[in-house]
Amino acid sequence: MEIDEILAGLDRLFAGKEMKKVEPYLQEHLKHAMEQGDASAVITIVNELIGFYRSMEQHEKSMFYCNQILSFMQMCKLEGTVPYATTLLNVATANRAAGRLAEAMEYYKEVESIYEGNLEKDDYRYAGLFNNMSLAYEAGREYGMASELLEKALPIIKKLGSQGRIELATTYTNLAACFLKWSEESGESAGRLKQAEEYAKKAEVIFKQDGEKDYHYGALLSVMGELCLKKEAYELAASYYEKALLAIYENMGLTESFQEAKRRLKEAYDRMGVSVPKKGLDLSREYYEQVGKPMLLEKFPDYFSWMTIGLVGEGSECFGFDDEISRDHDFGPGFCIWITDALYEEIGAKLQEAYEQLPSVYKGSIRMTTEQGKGRVGVFKIGSFYRKLLGIPVIPDSLEEWAAVEEYGLATATNGAVFKDSPNGFSIIREKLLSYYPKELWHSKLAREAVHISQSGQYNYGRMMLRGDVVTGEIAMGEFIKHVMSMVYLLNKSYAPYYKWMHRGIGRLSWGSEIGKLLEELALLPSQEQAWIGVGEEMSGMVNKRDEKAGLVEKICTLLFEKLKEEGLAEGEDNYLEHHVGEILGN
Repeated sequence: MEIDEILAGLDRLFAGKEMKKVEPYLQEHLKHAMEQGDASAVITIVNELIGFYRSMEQHEKSMFYCNQILSFMQMCKLEGTVPYATTLLNVATANRAAGRLAEAMEYYKEVESIYEGNLEKDDYRYAGLFNNMSLAYEAGREYGMASELLEKALPIIKKLGSQGRIELATTYTNLAACFLKWSEESGESAGRLKQAEEYAKKAEVIFKQDGEKDYHYGALLSVMGELCLKKEAYELAASYYEKALLAIYENMGLTESFQEAKRRLKEAYDRMGVSVPKKGLDLSREYYEQVGKPMLLEKFPDYFSWMTIGLVGEGSECFGFDDEISRDHDFGPGFCIWITDALYEEIGAKLQEAYEQLPSVYKGSIRMTTEQGKGRVGVFKIGSFYRKLLGIPVIPDSLEEWAAVEEYGLATATNGAVFKDSPNGFSIIREKLLSYYPKELWHSKLAREAVHISQSGQYNYGRMMLRGDVVTGEIAMGEFIKHVMSMVYLLNKSYAPYYKWMHRGIGRLSWGSEIGKLLEELALLPSQEQAWIGVGEEMSGMVNKRDEKAGLVEKICTLLFEKLKEEGLAEGEDNYLEHHVGEILGN
């Protein structure tokens, strides 16, 4: 493939905001170029990789390719040439972005020296040098030098006419950012703040006219937001920062620039006295009330009463378990609209289209959706929604149907909240599912967990440790922990979520929080394979005086046994749970 075709394909990925495909795309073509010995293509592709990693703030990768490409070009005897200077400029900018200012400045000066010996003074390539070099001075707080270089770049860019409009907007943005920072650190803040605002407005006009919304546009929006903060125009500042979040995320992802814009947005909300929902479910409810509901009433007034709306299904926020770690994907403002098959046939496509036009940013949260997380919010047929989670579109009718449904599927289908109900049948199914398992199946599941708990924790853990098989002993202990949690959910008549959320959810149950703490303690303890002592002829009676895990296992089983007795499902004093399976099933 010719290099022009490769670059055209790269442009398509950027235009489509398909940032996750960029790295493998470039790596694949770099491999082919190296195999074919195409030095020119190698240099071009590596330069693209350096720029991509720089913009994504993946500085280690960027520095690796900087070192590689300089060595490669020196080997090709290209030092001192304009192509070498072009690459050197890219390397300098990558170093500057990585905080290596001294190295960056040396590279910039070398580029300038090569340009002076080979280019006319008004060559457009000087504009790129001055723009990037200015950012290094700005990072070093030498704002006078930075602004001087940017002012030198302006007439060169203006000579390009319409072809240089985005470069002109970028230069205006850089000038605005420079004067904004300069105003914060100097005694002449008012004058420089005014200059920053003038440059920012010039950049904004160009970006709006051209419609090109790359990561430079995100930088401008952040500058505009900061200017509004300084003028105490907090609502307008929030609007700019919300747009900045979207532009930065779509073009760069969750970079430090994104996080900084998010912090400044929160400051704007704080200044306005606006509270930001801390949990995803609250965010979803508020987003529906403030953004979604008005749209639905305006565009679908005759159908609104037949829509059930809420947030239920896959995703940690539906369980209320979302945190800073989980919010890096498939999270953000959104909600579900459940309608009947007949209504879906009538308005489903239009309703989904209207939903997708809702803003994807709300109060600092942006809807981030991966390929795996598609289809969690939006418009759903009721039957299809339940079929996806349960495997069946309606309420289980027989014991066999109930038993066939995965428990985490039932947990997922009944979590979250309904914000607005309707008589379309969605909540009838939901309430029936929430009424829990049929009694016979509940007893059967309890009996099964009793067997697993005894076999894994009270029996096999000790035998494996007696043999010195620590690995299998830990497997047995993991099984014990998992089945203990399952029984705790069963005894609370609450569906257990997917395994990674089971322990976190135990603390919310009406009974079992003490066991949850003991399980955490158990998981943190080391095992001891020595000093196992047999008691009588039963291997189930083996104890290990040195293994604290064994003691905690017995303590947990005693608590479970006492709860079974309280429920009328066991009696006596024997806490070996498998011995009570007959009683559990008999009841």
